[in-house]
Amino acid sequence: MKVYSKSILTVLAVIGLSGSAAYLAVDKNAKAEEAQPVEEEKEAYQHPSKSIGFYIGKERTEDGSTILAGFGHEPSSHWIDIVPAQEHEEGATIEVGATEEARLPGELTEIPQVKETSKYISSSYSEFAGFPPPLTNGGLNEHGVAARDIWSPSREELVEMTPDPQTGPQYSDLARIAMERATSAREAVEIIGGLIDEYGFTTYGGNSHLFADENEGWILINYAGGQGLWAAKRLGSDEIRVSYPGYINEFAVDFEDNENYMASSNLLDFAEEQGWWEPDEDEEYVDLQEIYGTPFPGEGVSNEDDHYTAARMPHEREEELEEMGELSLEDMMAHVRDPRWSNDFSGYGQVAHIRPDVEDELQTLWLATTGSITTPYVPIPIATEEVPPEFLQHRYMTKDADSDFLAEEYAHQEATRSAVRQFKRLMYYTCEHPKDFLHDVIGEIESFEMEMLAERDELEAEAQALYKAGKDNEAQELITENVQKRLLESLDLGMELTIKVEEETRERYGIRLPEGSNSKNGETTPASSKQMTGGNKVTCYAPELDEYPREFGIYSEENEEPSDIPNFSDVTEGHFAYDSIKRLAAEEVIKGYSDGMFRPNDEISREHVAVMLTRAFELDTSDVPDLPGSAGVSKDHKYYDEIAAMYEEGWMGLGDEGFRPDEMLTRGQMALVLQRAYDLPVEETEAEYRDVSEDHWAYEGIAAITVAGIADGYEEDNTFRASNPTTRAQLTVFLDSDEYFSKSY
Repeated sequence: MKVYSKSILTVLAVIGLSGSAAYLAVDKNAKAEEAQPVEEEKEAYQHPSKSIGFYIGKERTEDGSTILAGFGHEPSSHWIDIVPAQEHEEGATIEVGATEEARLPGELTEIPQVKETSKYISSSYSEFAGFPPPLTNGGLNEHGVAARDIWSPSREELVEMTPDPQTGPQYSDLARIAMERATSAREAVEIIGGLIDEYGFTTYGGNSHLFADENEGWILINYAGGQGLWAAKRLGSDEIRVSYPGYINEFAVDFEDNENYMASSNLLDFAEEQGWWEPDEDEEYVDLQEIYGTPFPGEGVSNEDDHYTAARMPHEREEELEEMGELSLEDMMAHVRDPRWSNDFSGYGQVAHIRPDVEDELQTLWLATTGSITTPYVPIPIATEEVPPEFLQHRYMTKDADSDFLAEEYAHQEATRSAVRQFKRLMYYTCEHPKDFLHDVIGEIESFEMEMLAERDELEAEAQALYKAGKDNEAQELITENVQKRLLESLDLGMELTIKVEEETRERYGIRLPEGSNSKNGETTPASSKQMTGGNKVTCYAPELDEYPREFGIYSEENEEPSDIPNFSDVTEGHFAYDSIKRLAAEEVIKGYSDGMFRPNDEISREHVAVMLTRAFELDTSDVPDLPGSAGVSKDHKYYDEIAAMYEEGWMGLGDEGFRPDEMLTRGQMALVLQRAYDLPVEETEAEYRDVSEDHWAYEGIAAITVAGIADGYEEDNTFRASNPTTRAQLTVFLDSDEYFSKSY
């Protein structure tokens, strides 16, 4: 399903086609349930996991970076916040805690704000457990400190002890404060622990935080119960930790004298008082998960019965990552995207890439604005000043957005496209038929991410030079322009993919609407107008599709394994290019997609033409000369060698505009390329097409390939249509001319 760029104006008209997209997919592995009353649905939504977090120490990564990744589970809108560094007046305060509307009721209080707070990047949202918005799970700050907030259920007795009302900062308050104040992961723990000691903790049943900097990580558990209980353990640079949920097993009894541990002073005394732990003078460590926690949700659950719950075994997830060897940024992007946990519950996707050898301003948070299963990550360095309004707060899924009319000052912000809404649409369509669409959608998304990965070194080197020259503002402008450009490109890609998947869905399956049932006698309300929340989750997981974890980029076109040839499901006998596709596929000049399709009508880009010509003519790319600067192709481009071969042969990229690898190749341009590749004579040739005169810029090429029998025009009106894009099927036929085929091998 190759998708190419088009004007945003051409797709806007299509956006309104499917307001019912939210009705689409449900978990095929779960049994359908009767619709529940609203009050019961509140309880039903209390799923046994609320988030996931991954810490990868720098000794376990390919590039020596520390990685902190994951997402939260919130039934809410999400948006990107870039919060600037700020100075606050003496006596300034911040409001923390919860209201009586929280799942475990609380009371809002005020605590002092510090004089200066740091810049940070975060995903914000409006609803979880009834806590007052806006909320956050952390992010990345200007000191290279990353934070993740992850659910960690406390034992039932502790939850029952929680006072009503409870007071003190809640999980989001603590995550935000850590981002505002911490200069290291250790300091984040000291700040959080100090706040709980002084003000208490407002809980929804138990919580945890992962903090990381370039040298180490920390896991902190804040327990329910109103007793001020918390514990933290250092994670070394050689460790891997998965919080799913958050946990601490081994914990030093003498934690007060051990720099690898921190805790509230009553941590063990309270356990002893409750009879949950009996001290042993020979005991050096205790198991806090056993004392204060609950069994992991996946214990005793089979993948066949419930893959989502079965995956929530953190030690198994750690072993999985251990077996992968040294981990890369791309590995963790794919891992956060894994459909075993990335689904409609996923509020966003984050991968903080903390490197020891870059400016603090260039430390980067790779961020997917909603669930990364169908949303591209875009790299957002700390230097970024702002994001496009499409990625700010919108009313879609925002708590209380329906309580009143829009405030005038938000009119333009709300008028922009909601990125979250767009990528949710793509998710709902894709997850309805994952076997048909998931690989292609992820392939397109990861191809886009590869482009951004390829440009990082050059972009950061330019920014670094500006910083060293004291041109901080110019460096920030450079980074901000790149981030805004890439975010908007990601949204355009999401729109194009949605349109493509929607068109195929409508053609092949139609739009599935809810059936529902009238639970009350005489009720006439159609199912499509009833409450849409609750019930089974939307997921793209299909166990027969893949073995997980999987490699990043394997669904992108350049990495696709050839399908069984020539059985492409969308190219049957009778198709005009059937024989050519069959022959060139057998020679591996062309390749299909993993779903068994060829996509014959997709336009082909200049970079992929270079790849196909290189294969067809068996060009040696091992020692091609470097491209000239005018080509506009960086050395780390994934098809650099093939493009360089085109320059060396003199077949493509000869004009003043450079190679332009992402642009599609027109039929006229292809005629000139094939004339050069086949070395066709230009004398005494003629092209008798109604739309190609002798002064046409591509006349000689069109005439040459026509006389040679390589290509014909359109019989119905005797036109060549030189400005039309070349399709995959057409190029295959052009390369399969009987007379010239032997030249291409």
